[in-house]
Amino acid sequence: MINLVITHNPFTVETNFLINEQEPESNSQFAEYKTQRLQLWVEEFFHNLYNIFNGEIKYRVHFKGVEADCADMEDAVRQANENGLDVKMTFNIADGSEERLESMQQLMKEAKQDPLFQQYVNTLDIQNKFKDALDKNFDVYVIATMSSGKSTLINAMLGCNLLPALNEATTATIAKITDNDRMPQGHFNVSCTDNEGYPINDKQKLDLTTKEGSNSASQLMSEWNKSPDVFRINVEGKISAIEERENVRLVLTDTPGPNNSQDIEHNLTTMRYIGDSDRNPLVLYILNGTQLGINDDQSLLHQIAEVMCKGGKQSKDRFIFIINKADVFDPEKEEYVENIVERAKKYLEENGINNPLVYPVSANLTFLLRKRELNADLLTRNERGELNKMEDLFNEEPLMDLVKYMPLSKKTQKKINTKNYPTALYRSGLPAVEVMIDDYIEKYSLPNRVTRANQALSQIIVQSTNAAQLQKSLETDERELKNLTETITILRKKRQQGLTTDGYITSLKKQQKGLKKETSQYFMEAEQKIAISIANFGNDFSASSTKKQAKNKLANLTSSVEREFKITIIELEKIIESSQIEIQSELTSDYNKYVTSLFDDVSDLNLPTLEGLKNQIGYFDFPLEQDEVQIKYNRVQTGTRSVSSSKWYNPFSWGSSREEAIYEDQEEEYVDLDDIWLKRGQEIASSFDLLVREAVQKARENSDKTINIYIEFMNEEFGQRFESLMSDLEQKISDRDIREQAIAEATEQLDRIYTFKSKIDNILDI
Repeated sequence: MINLVITHNPFTVETNFLINEQEPESNSQFAEYKTQRLQLWVEEFFHNLYNIFNGEIKYRVHFKGVEADCADMEDAVRQANENGLDVKMTFNIADGSEERLESMQQLMKEAKQDPLFQQYVNTLDIQNKFKDALDKNFDVYVIATMSSGKSTLINAMLGCNLLPALNEATTATIAKITDNDRMPQGHFNVSCTDNEGYPINDKQKLDLTTKEGSNSASQLMSEWNKSPDVFRINVEGKISAIEERENVRLVLTDTPGPNNSQDIEHNLTTMRYIGDSDRNPLVLYILNGTQLGINDDQSLLHQIAEVMCKGGKQSKDRFIFIINKADVFDPEKEEYVENIVERAKKYLEENGINNPLVYPVSANLTFLLRKRELNADLLTRNERGELNKMEDLFNEEPLMDLVKYMPLSKKTQKKINTKNYPTALYRSGLPAVEVMIDDYIEKYSLPNRVTRANQALSQIIVQSTNAAQLQKSLETDERELKNLTETITILRKKRQQGLTTDGYITSLKKQQKGLKKETSQYFMEAEQKIAISIANFGNDFSASSTKKQAKNKLANLTSSVEREFKITIIELEKIIESSQIEIQSELTSDYNKYVTSLFDDVSDLNLPTLEGLKNQIGYFDFPLEQDEVQIKYNRVQTGTRSVSSSKWYNPFSWGSSREEAIYEDQEEEYVDLDDIWLKRGQEIASSFDLLVREAVQKARENSDKTINIYIEFMNEEFGQRFESLMSDLEQKISDRDIREQAIAEATEQLDRIYTFKSKIDNILDI
C-alpha cells in the first residue's frame, strides 16, 4: 500500500508530495507535477502511479487544496477505482479564491497609500497588471450550428425574449451581454458599434416585462442584427441564472453561427474565441438534437479538438457541448434522449473530440418557464399550449429527466439539488449547465486572477527592495565610498559611449527590416502546410465526370478551401503575435546584457553598492505598444463574380456563376476535371500566397515599430533615469548626514517591505 500526502496551491501553481512520509526524488516523475496546474495531470495521475509503483493497486491519499481542486482529485479517485485500483481519499479544504482576492485588493489599496510603494504602483506595467487582476469580466461564448435554438437558449438564461429567435439563421452580428445585477429583471441597456468599435447609435433602454416593450425590443434587435453597418450589439442587464459573485461579472457573447455570417471577420472572431488560451473563456457549443452533423462547421470542431488536446483538463472543461431541442423526443414513441447523447458523442469523436462533455437540454422549456415567471401575460396562446404539453411530459416521464444524462461531479449535483428547482425546470437541463458555468468560474477564473494580483504585488516588492538595498549598501568606509565616486564617473562615460553612433543604439537599428530566424521558419512551415492542403484539394480533380458531379466537387472544394483559409489566417495571426513577443523578449535580454556590460570593468571593486546599483539600472518598464494582431487583405475577383467590398479577403466564388470546360455530345454532358483544376488550383495557390506575403509584411512592420519604441526609450527615458540615479547617489556619498539618514531610512524600509511581503505570502498559503 502507498500512502500519499498531496498539497496543491493553485495560486502559486505548486504541488508538494509526500510518499510514505518521504519527499520524492528531484528527478522523479513527480517533479513534473510540482509546477503544473493540477488539472493538467490529475486525470492520468493514478494510472501513472500504477506504472511507477510496478502495479501497486492500493493507495491512501490525503489531499489539501481549494474546494474545486478537491473535487477534481475526488473525480480522479473515483475513476481510478472504476479502473480496478483501490484508492481511498481524505482531504482538507483551504480557503477559496474570492476571500484571497479580496485580501489582495486590500493590499493593493495599502500599497497605493504607502509612500514607500507609491512610485512603483503608479508605473504603467503595474497598473496594467492590477487592472487585469481586478477585471471582473468572465467570458462565456455561445457558438451554434444553424437552427439549433441558440437565441432561445440565451433568452432562457436571461429569462426574457431579448434576442430574435426565428426558424432561420438570425444571428448575423455579435451580441455581447454584460451582467448587471443592479438592474431589474427584464430591463436592459443596449447600443451597437461598427467593426472599429465606434458607436452607431445612442444607448437605449428596453423593458421586456410587458408585451409592448418585448415587441419593441424584438423589432429593434432584429433591425440591428440585419444591418450591414452593425458589427457588435452591446447589452447590459441582469443574467439571473448565474450565481451572483462580488468579484465576477459574467459576459455572455452570442456569436454568428459557423455557417452564417455577413462578414468573414465574424467567423474569424469566433475562431479566435475558441483558441484564446490566455483568458480561457468558457465555450458553449450548441448542437441541434434533431439534426446532428447536418450543418456543423467542421473547421470549428477540428479547432476545438486541437485546443482540447493541448490544454489538459482545463481545456476539456471549458468546452461544453449542449444538445438542444431534447423536448422533441418522446419515450412513448421510442425516442430516447440517451440514444441522442450517444450519437452526439460519436459524432464529436469522429471530429477528433475525445470524451466530450455532452449535456442534453430543452432551452425552449426553460425559456417558457422563466418567461411565465417574469410575466405570464407575455406568453402567446401557442406558447401556453406548448408549455403545458412540455410540462406534462417532463413532470410525468422519468426518462425526460435530462440531468441524469449529464457528466456532473458530486459537487455540482449537490449544488443543483440545494436550489430546489420545480421539477420541469430542473429536468429541462439548462439550470444544471448554468451551475457548471459557476463551477468553472470558481475553479479557473478566480485562481488565475489571484495569481495575476500576486505577480503585480511581487513586482512592487522586487523594485522597492532593490532601491532600499542600494541605500543600505552605502553603509561602508570612506575608501570604498571614494572608489564608488570614481565608479560613477566611469559608468557615466561608458553609458555615453555606448549610446553613440558606433554603440548600442546603432546595433539596435541594424535589427530592423528583417524577421528573426525562428519567425521565418514558422512562415516556411505554414507555406509547406498550405502546399500540402492544396495538393490534397487537387486529388479529387482528375479524369472526367458528369456535370452534376463536377458541380458537387466544386461546391465541396469551395467549402474546404474556405475552411482551410480561415484556419490559415488564425495560424498566421499566431505567428505574428509570437514574433512580436519574441522581439520584446530579445530586447529585454539585450537591455540586461547592455547594463551588465556597463559594470564589466568595475566589478573587481566588489562593492555591495555596485550590485544594488546594477539592479536598479537593470530594471526597466518601457511601454512596448503591442499592435493589435490583425492582417488586412484586399478583396479580389475570381471567376466571373465580383465580391462586395470588406476589409477581409474572401476569394471563394468558384463554381458560382459559370460552368467551365464542359463538353457535350448527343447523349451526356461531361466535365474535364483536370482542366478545371488547372485554373482553380492556380487561383487557390495565388490566394494563399497573398495571405502569407501580407502576414510576413505585418510581422516585419511590428518588429520594426517595437524596436523604434525601444530606441526612443533608450535615447530619452533611460538617460534621464540613469542620470537621476547617479546624481542622487553622488549627493549621498559626498554628504555624511544625508547618507546616514538614507541608510536609516533604508533599514526601516526593508523591515516594512519584508512585513508587506509576508502578508502576500500568507494570503497565498494553503
